Amino acid sequence: MERHSMLKNNNLAKKKMKSFCENIVDSLQIGIAAIHNDGTFCCMNASYAKMFGINQEKAMGENICNFFPDSELLNVMRESTSQNRIPFTYKGVDALISRHSVFDGDSVIGGFIEVYFRDIKDLKTLLLRITVLEKRAKYYKRRNQGLPKAKYTFADFIGTSYPIQLLKQQGQRFANCNQSILIQGESGTGKEIVSNALHAASPRADEIIVTVNCAAIPPQLIEAELFGFEEGSFTGARKGGGIGKFELADRGTIYLDEIGELPLAMQAKLLRVLENHEIQKIGSIELICSDFRLIAATNRDLHGMVSEGRFREDLYHRLNILHLNIPPLREHTEDLPVLIPYLISQIQKEEGLHSSALDDSAMAIMKQYHWPGNVRELKNVLIYALLNIDDINNIITSNALPHHITKKTVSPDPSVACADVTGNLRQQQQQLLCKTITAALENCNGNKTQAARQLGISRNELYNKLKKFDITWPKKK
Repeated sequence: MERHSMLKNNNLAKKKMKSFCENIVDSLQIGIAAIHNDGTFCCMNASYAKMFGINQEKAMGENICNFFPDSELLNVMRESTSQNRIPFTYKGVDALISRHSVFDGDSVIGGFIEVYFRDIKDLKTLLLRITVLEKRAKYYKRRNQGLPKAKYTFADFIGTSYPIQLLKQQGQRFANCNQSILIQGESGTGKEIVSNALHAASPRADEIIVTVNCAAIPPQLIEAELFGFEEGSFTGARKGGGIGKFELADRGTIYLDEIGELPLAMQAKLLRVLENHEIQKIGSIELICSDFRLIAATNRDLHGMVSEGRFREDLYHRLNILHLNIPPLREHTEDLPVLIPYLISQIQKEEGLHSSALDDSAMAIMKQYHWPGNVRELKNVLIYALLNIDDINNIITSNALPHHITKKTVSPDPSVACADVTGNLRQQQQQLLCKTITAALENCNGNKTQAARQLGISRNELYNKLKKFDITWPKKK
């Protein structure tokens, strides 16, 4: 008797629970309906019935095709697939619909529908945010699997001279704040090393550093690269859209190399992002907040570009809150005795070469050379020398050095180079640059590829400088 009473109470509780669940389903603002694999309705909530003007009770057992002759749910079930949040219109009202197959093992036993009619605009915004969160979750998962952190620290910037020690001291101080930093230095001086070192010494060291070479991205693509884009926002925009570099750098650092190459239109957009840390993707009205720290670098004279109208003055001042100037190698050649062994050790590991050292004559030549390509050129020279050693003791002699180093045609003595240079500082810099480029062309018999390599710059950069300073070769008579 007692057992019978317990079963009766359990059955009553189950009925009440079923009724409670049905009431919850009926109270939802989402329309829900389910069908058997033969197409007949087995479930429908009040919202679904109201949305489509269907009598909820009479519809049970009826085939879905009686109400929707071209029901897509039947195709979804036949293909054993799902459709998520598909836009559609019913009697002039926009909505979203999801269709899913229901499985028993590998067999499809039915399907169900979710329909969203109310507050469709708010719902789309919510779904957009969910999509962004999903993308960012994937990004952080990838980052934890080894996306880039800092590759260098200040210990990797080799030198004991006063200019290098001052650079490191300033860098260590600047690393601990959130202000933008502008790194200026000639090509080959090590701007990437300093940018990574700043990140590694900062409170953001455990987060990502995102590197962007502004000169390597076509102007028509740079906005999408930096700020991201929505699906279909422009011709060729990939499905699902794209996350911009500023969004990826959230809580970390973004390093913009060669920032002087940014088009003026992009400079204005970058200024807005720096001021409020809000990003707007191409094709989107939503603003995305990103807690990034900006480090920018250039080998250009940004102040001069401002005067010429090629760089925005407001952006220049926004970037130039903290600035680090990396000295060219010719200004700290006293570091060569410690820098050369460090670079030789690097090259030996990369190329699998035997241990080597420089003799005194080779070191003397290295100290006399003025290094227009800076540390990058120095490493290239050492690679050449290490592969051309003819000494049985594996010592780099002057014979192993490249011809342009030993020939000394590129003004090894700064006093000689400066003897006939006049004017203000900017004019003197331009005159010296023209003399250096001309000397390199003379040394390479007019071969621009070799001259660019000797100068430590790209061939395109050499052509740009030839055009900018009206340098012709052969010389005009």
